[in-house]
Amino acid sequence: MSLCNGLAMPDTTQACENLPVCPVYDYSVGAWGFCSVTCDGGVQSRTVECVEVTNGNAVVADTLCNAAGLTKPIGQQNCNEESCQGGDVFIYITSVFGDCDCITYTQTRAVQCVQLTANSVRAANDAQCDSLNQDKPNATQECIPPPNTCEYTWKASAWTPCSVTCGAGERTRYVFCASDVDNSIVADGLCPGPKLTELEVCDTEIHCPKNYYWLPGDWSECSATCGDGAQTREADCYTLNGVIRKVNDSFCEADESLPELVRPCNLRPCQGIWVGTRYSACSVTCGAGTQTRQVDCRLGKEDEEVIPDDDCVGAKPPTERQCILEACPQPYGCGVTHFAETGILTSPNYPNNYPNDVECFNTILNADTYAAFLESDGDYVNENHLQLTFTAFNLEESKDCEYDHVLIKDHYTQEVTKLCGELEELPYTHYAAGDAVDVTFYSDLSGTDTGYTLTWEMVPNSRPYFIAGNWSECSAVCGDGVERREIICMQYFSPVAMSMCDGLTQPRPSDSRPCQNLPACPAYDDVCNKTLTNETSVFSPGYTANYDDDTICDTHIMSEDMCVSLTFDFLDIEPSPNCERDYVEFRDNTNAAFTQRFCGRPDPLPVWMSSSGDVSVRFHSNMNRDGRGYTASIDFISCPQYLYSSAPWSECSAVCDGGDQTREVLCLSVDDNSVQNDVLCTGLNKPEETRRCNEQPCSQCNGVITLETSEYELTSPNYPRPYSNNDHCDVTIVNPNPNQCLRFTFLSFDVQEGSRPGLCDRDSVQLSDLGNDALTVTHCGQVTPPTFISTSSAVKLVFTTDDQVVGNGVDINIRYEDCAQFYYRATAWSECDVTCGEGTHTRTIMCINRETNAVVSMDQCVGLRPSERERCNEDPCQDQCDQDIRIPNQVINSPNYPRNYFENETCTVQIRNPGGCISLSVLDFELEAGSPCENDYLEVKDTAFTDHGGLFCGTNHFTSWTSFSGSVELNFESNGEEEHKGYSIFETFVDCPKGEFDIGEWSRCSARCDGGERTRSVRCMTDDDEVIPDELCHVPKPPTTEPCNETPCVRECDLNVTASLEMINYAAEDYQNNSNCLITITNPSGGCMNLIFIRMDIEPGSAVGVCDNDYLEIDDVTRSRPAPRLCGSNTPSAIQSVGSTVELTFHTNGDDTRSGFQILPSFNTCPTFSWDIGAWGECDATCDGGQRIRTVTCRNDANNQADEDSLCPGTKPAVSESCNTDPCPECDRNVTTAQLVEFNSDDYINDLDCEIRIINDAGCMELVFISLNFEAGSAPNVCDNDYLEIDDQGNAAQPPRFCGTNVPATFQSVSRSVVLRIHTNSAVTGSGFQLFPRFNQCPQYSWDVSEWSVCDATCEGGTRTRTVTCVETSTSTPANEALCTQTKPIESESCNDAPCPTCDRNVTTGSGMIQFTAGEIGRASCRERV
Repeated sequence: MSLCNGLAMPDTTQACENLPVCPVYDYSVGAWGFCSVTCDGGVQSRTVECVEVTNGNAVVADTLCNAAGLTKPIGQQNCNEESCQGGDVFIYITSVFGDCDCITYTQTRAVQCVQLTANSVRAANDAQCDSLNQDKPNATQECIPPPNTCEYTWKASAWTPCSVTCGAGERTRYVFCASDVDNSIVADGLCPGPKLTELEVCDTEIHCPKNYYWLPGDWSECSATCGDGAQTREADCYTLNGVIRKVNDSFCEADESLPELVRPCNLRPCQGIWVGTRYSACSVTCGAGTQTRQVDCRLGKEDEEVIPDDDCVGAKPPTERQCILEACPQPYGCGVTHFAETGILTSPNYPNNYPNDVECFNTILNADTYAAFLESDGDYVNENHLQLTFTAFNLEESKDCEYDHVLIKDHYTQEVTKLCGELEELPYTHYAAGDAVDVTFYSDLSGTDTGYTLTWEMVPNSRPYFIAGNWSECSAVCGDGVERREIICMQYFSPVAMSMCDGLTQPRPSDSRPCQNLPACPAYDDVCNKTLTNETSVFSPGYTANYDDDTICDTHIMSEDMCVSLTFDFLDIEPSPNCERDYVEFRDNTNAAFTQRFCGRPDPLPVWMSSSGDVSVRFHSNMNRDGRGYTASIDFISCPQYLYSSAPWSECSAVCDGGDQTREVLCLSVDDNSVQNDVLCTGLNKPEETRRCNEQPCSQCNGVITLETSEYELTSPNYPRPYSNNDHCDVTIVNPNPNQCLRFTFLSFDVQEGSRPGLCDRDSVQLSDLGNDALTVTHCGQVTPPTFISTSSAVKLVFTTDDQVVGNGVDINIRYEDCAQFYYRATAWSECDVTCGEGTHTRTIMCINRETNAVVSMDQCVGLRPSERERCNEDPCQDQCDQDIRIPNQVINSPNYPRNYFENETCTVQIRNPGGCISLSVLDFELEAGSPCENDYLEVKDTAFTDHGGLFCGTNHFTSWTSFSGSVELNFESNGEEEHKGYSIFETFVDCPKGEFDIGEWSRCSARCDGGERTRSVRCMTDDDEVIPDELCHVPKPPTTEPCNETPCVRECDLNVTASLEMINYAAEDYQNNSNCLITITNPSGGCMNLIFIRMDIEPGSAVGVCDNDYLEIDDVTRSRPAPRLCGSNTPSAIQSVGSTVELTFHTNGDDTRSGFQILPSFNTCPTFSWDIGAWGECDATCDGGQRIRTVTCRNDANNQADEDSLCPGTKPAVSESCNTDPCPECDRNVTTAQLVEFNSDDYINDLDCEIRIINDAGCMELVFISLNFEAGSAPNVCDNDYLEIDDQGNAAQPPRFCGTNVPATFQSVSRSVVLRIHTNSAVTGSGFQLFPRFNQCPQYSWDVSEWSVCDATCEGGTRTRTVTCVETSTSTPANEALCTQTKPIESESCNDAPCPTCDRNVTTGSGMIQFTAGEIGRASCRERV
């Protein structure tokens, strides 16, 4: 060391840092207790415990204090060692003699040896008194009863109420033997004669309602029409207990006899036979006629009396038959075949009236072409067709032309046209498909007119002509209306442009005409914005004329004590799948479940009923089609108990050729919306549950068109005629050369406009380049679209029409050409920035070099550039106001959210979960404030438990809320003043809360005898100590009251004691059956007392530790806990009171008696009590507010024993408090309730690491993901950039990581705490995530994972392992791996993959330390060169 003199010596020691605080132990000593005696030496004790001072004085093992070198203080010592004055004093003490026994003529008293000390009296045994030559006094002596004291009589209490409330039951009373002198109860053997009855039958004279009933069906028809017949019916057993439902017949067989199922019928005898005359002569002399005869039912062939036909057996024989004679000659030029190309044909006798009963048949044809048609098997097409033009036509008018008429039959198509009455328009032309027709005229037996005349002409198929469609229905039902029809120009039997018919000699038919014979319109006053109380009808605005577009009409119907029935008399409103366009809505303002919309033209017309007298009617029309509206009759009816409720219709199962729609229709109780059996809605018109839809034929325009030439023309169906409603064409056009593209040029375009400019939401034509998502365009209207050029060899064309206006369609020229070198490509559209009310979304457009697939400058691309922004979610938000939700995980927004809601809005959202309850979480909430919410508000209501919920407004709202039933109603209402952002609420389906009854202690009986009552609290509570409705405990509720101390009072045994050391003696003579004796001991000085038990011999209970027969109850009145009961023959230890009054209740039943008890009260000072306060525990959260707890115990200052809190002075110190309330840094936070957890774009910043801890103190949780948008990883299934990691704290498995945009599956934890770790790097950001934690019970089985072992290599790759075991979660008991449903964590993985360090190196500087560390111990030799 001398060589280092002059150098600074380095430190040889240094302080250790960050070591935990060493534990400190010490003995904690309690106060000394009372001495066991007052003199001559006793013993007193105290508590001595080893505690950890640095851990809140927690009690630990004594060995830790001994190891610290501490000596344990003594826990027991001698006391009161001074000699008792006069030495030990043992004497006999006695009680007074009892009453003289009427049977043994003796009386008894208690005799007890006691030890007297300076200030106490202690029980001793007889030997100690005898050792001092004390003579033991007699305990029994003979006696003579006083006069009249031994006379006894049977006595009884009042009868109890009957054991049943209906039918026959039992009632009881208490019968006892009592003294005639003082009414004291004595043994039954002292009473003469038989004992009075204690039980008898009682009849309430009330008929008990039955739980099960036979409900018979309808009688069948009689099995015979006369004679002996029978009618039958069936009967089923139903329960009427709450809900009517069919049950097994065995339930009714035990309740009452089966109703009559067979009864006789048609007892009238069958006596008649059929008797008939001969047929008459034929009714005609030629052709076909009839013959008739008379057929009667008679008692016999010779009997002239005609009896009713029902008295004859079998069907009545016919009374008429046909007869056919030779053919009649044809008059009036009938029966002729005409071959001329033109000619005239008239009705018989024209222009005079035609005769009755005529059939005139004529044929007009071209003989040559018709013969060729017949020889061609029906596929011959000639160049001419017949035109029949009526210039005069007057026949008898009849419905469906069932009287006089003309039939025109086309030989080519076999179609038949029937004409009668007066033709609406002359001349009237009929066009045949070919050049052969039959014209037949019929007249019946009465009625005639001038008939008709027609000309025929063979016309070339090339000549255009007009045809007229059928007349529409009248535009009005009263007053003035118009009928319309379509006029079409035809050529070659196909529609052509109307200009082709210009210049025809044939006049163009009229396309409109006034309606005939309409009744005058009644006066309909406007009912909009009015309240109806006595009116008889409600109707659409402007009825009977068509209603206007874009109209809202609200009407209020009110009745104070009746409900409302609305019956449609007329309904013609624009149809739509769920009446979302035009509609009339009937709303029950007290129960939204019965709200219903109507539209279309249903048959039969519906009837609607309310559950209250407060009904709103809203008529709504949009900007599209209109109709005549509606009118409905108003009837005020008695309120029903049950009504049908209809869900919205499903989507149609097909877009054409007919599909089906379904909906749920439930019979509901109007009281709580509970689902009932349809039997309870019997008599109501049940709305239909299925209906046909989209029955129009599917278009034949679907398929693939492969271009075989360079040019192709494509038209819409029926072009140039108008296309059909509800059509859908899907055509793919393919160029067989994959290196060529397609050019679409629109030659003609006439398609229905959209509901607003730029929106094609009705009829549309859409072109989509199948090789380029960027090239998709949609067109509508009448403006010819620009040319469309594809960038690939395949294009899809979709032509869609709705059920409204139609146009003439489209004509498109398609060519293929070489593809351009540069073309546009687009990214996917972003999400719409609003959910309704018209928003926008965007995308990025790039110009691509086809040869290199590289992005180039935008000016390289030519042609129509795809849009980068377009509108989205354009449906008005207010149309989504009312909802009927029956699926989970939906977001419910106020109208127009996130923009301000509308004035005077009323919305009802009905949420139904038939299999459980509903949880709501507020995502956003801002309404107009009010106190108490008298302006705008949101009402949340559990329809089955209406007290559960509330009104919310301003920014005052719930965070999360769970219903008690499966039916929830949200009612939103705004006034005409301020409007705000509104609300956004997330709903999900959860299990209903389940509780158990929390049962409190019974109170003290209100009477000690003669019958009293005691009460207790019984509440249905969850594991979180939340009080919930009793129905959710699913077991019968325990009683909250019960009778008590029903034994008759015997006042003679009561006793008041106010002196110390006054013996309380209840000996054998005092021990009477069926008694309740009250002994009240009071310390007049206000102090307390020590009760010293001298003797105890009371009938024991039915089990050890149970005193349910005879007992002595000791009630220290100051205490709040139940009074202890003593019985048996073991003498208890002394009892120290904490108050100045103690009540002893001695209760006996009617069985065994014993020798009783002796107690000596010794008055003393009261013990004192104080709070023992432990140290605070650790906070359960590091930030954002947590809780810490401590123990607070009330202890007896004398013996340090814990006692009830009510004995300690003052308010009990708090056992918990808030802690660590500072906000968590950045995004770290704790979530302790089931609420939406989100990490949005505002939170999503670069270089971030944060934790969200979700805690369920009552169990585990299920994480339901709503959205996820994180930067993707460097490879599939790799999340090494930004990620969300889910760390289940009870599962040591590697926490899963998520990134990208695929929404993860639901995650089930196995512990009460899950940590969400969010990591972002410095690159791309996303929109984050949204998830909802659904708190639930922990799974029964889970994986138990040990710590990783040490890696078996320090470098160049090793392996580490761990144990993975399936265990029962609550006990950690190993179980079969099949019981663990979660993915098993890995049991081994690689480790220390880094290369081993290279240890060779050169050192060229002086004064440097050369070290060889543990990390350099490798697998090769090392060389240090200095």
